[in-house]
Amino acid sequence: MFETQKKRVVTLYRVSSKNQVTFNNNVGDIPLQQRECKQFIASKPEWELVDEYRELGVSGFKKKSNERDVLQQILLDAKKGKFDVILAFMFDRFGRRHDDTPFFIQELVKTGVEVWTVKEGQQTFNSHIDELMAFIRSWQSSGESGKTATRVTAAHKALVEDGMYRGGSAPFGYRLEIASELNKKGKPVLKMVIDPEEAEIVKWIYNLVDTLGYGQLRIACALNEKGVLSKTGTTWTAATVNYLLKNPMYKGIFTYGRRTNDAVFSKMANPELIIIDEAKWNRVQKTRAARNPHNTANVDVPCIRSTKGPLLLVGLIRCGHCGSPLTTMYNMRKYHTVDGTLKVSKNAKYRCSGKALKKAQCDGQKLFSKNIVEGLVEDEVKNYLDKLKKMDLGKEIDELRKKNTASEVTELKKLNKQLNTLEKEILGLEGEIIRVIQGVSSFDRDRLNRLILTKEAEKKNIMEQIAIVSEKLESKKVEFLELDALQQFIPVWSEVYENAPIEKKKMLLGSLVERVTVHRSGVEIQFKMSMNRFFANAGVSSDDGFLMNMGEKILTSESKVEKNPD
Repeated sequence: MFETQKKRVVTLYRVSSKNQVTFNNNVGDIPLQQRECKQFIASKPEWELVDEYRELGVSGFKKKSNERDVLQQILLDAKKGKFDVILAFMFDRFGRRHDDTPFFIQELVKTGVEVWTVKEGQQTFNSHIDELMAFIRSWQSSGESGKTATRVTAAHKALVEDGMYRGGSAPFGYRLEIASELNKKGKPVLKMVIDPEEAEIVKWIYNLVDTLGYGQLRIACALNEKGVLSKTGTTWTAATVNYLLKNPMYKGIFTYGRRTNDAVFSKMANPELIIIDEAKWNRVQKTRAARNPHNTANVDVPCIRSTKGPLLLVGLIRCGHCGSPLTTMYNMRKYHTVDGTLKVSKNAKYRCSGKALKKAQCDGQKLFSKNIVEGLVEDEVKNYLDKLKKMDLGKEIDELRKKNTASEVTELKKLNKQLNTLEKEILGLEGEIIRVIQGVSSFDRDRLNRLILTKEAEKKNIMEQIAIVSEKLESKKVEFLELDALQQFIPVWSEVYENAPIEKKKMLLGSLVERVTVHRSGVEIQFKMSMNRFFANAGVSSDDGFLMNMGEKILTSESKVEKNPD
């Protein structure tokens, strides 16, 4: 007698987390699934195991089948006829999405493959009842996964909103201590506290940005030169400094999902955990955002991107004839001393980059004197601040604050209403899926999927608009904090400026001035928009006294120059 050809069987094992492969030196989920499947195959003499597919760290709830490489490979192999049966421990190993998993299984069955699980048996699609059962099974799995995720997420969000530690490692500047209370399992509860030594380093890092304009790489180098180690005991990198500078924890705000569109923040700052006050934290974010080339690549907004170099206004100053940035050039002069020694003097000057590099048609001059340009700007800024000393700035700032955010608040209410409507429509369309499976819906599967995708795209667009408007509100909040700081700083501005290093002088000027424009005959200063709005509200002209006549004083001969490597 001829031996009956056995059915070729493949198995699928999946775990949502790679930690589930093994844990505590014991057998993990993959070996358990593998053992159950092999025992099931052994009970069927007509079956023969020919291959195994593994998915490690893949969520069957968050990812659709077309986003999972292993499932796509299984489908491709099924179409090529490489196996007759696919076996999993349970159907939720294929996925937990009611809007996707039953359709993927149905596609497998259409290739002629039998789909089995150890716990539920074979899934067929010979009738509407079969289709309905497949949907209900996936719907139950989706619901259970969703409920678990929702419970965990809700718990984390509640802790964060209340300003409480929710677990995990402590960031640099903090440490974990055992609290006096116990949890429900009778184990000690950990709490986060400030680490005094590390907190001083955090303050130093923020000051390097706030007062000297340091970038993250420059800060990392400074930390490493001082021998300061990171939280993990390693040297600092630009990435670790970047993460530290963006973390709202330092102003006492816990976060959850900070890198998502659904981020949650503490309703109030925890005063016991504040290392950096809110005003300074916000200033640092604004300074770094303004210097990011991605944010200003297509926007003509001058800013100080680096505080290196000998010239105060590089980054803020433009040519009034062609609009090109003025950059640093060195006037080189060689001479011999009495004893015959060759000396070289190097004086920094401002250079019109458009004219020097022939990038623009410029009828202005190429070089401008450092001392004359900077002297005029410094004198006039000081004079203008002297005028403000005589005003009741507090009253003017409060009035402007009250009326300047109304449009954003109204827009946010409108967008949130649209978002709620879209979410209800998407929920209704997802509920139509079961009617499609039953064959009683006015939609077919493809049309329903297109509608859901369209609504999801609209939802994403609304959420992006909400983020933009929210950012505008936050930006205005920062501007008012800057004005509050300016009010306190005006009386001592001149004294602080005179005694500051050049890096700090650049930051001080950059906090007030939007742009400096140089012509053959004068220098024009434009304040930042927040200052201009405030001055207009206070009845002060921001143009008053800011166009200074220089005459022939700034004209220079085009001496031999050398490009500044910075």
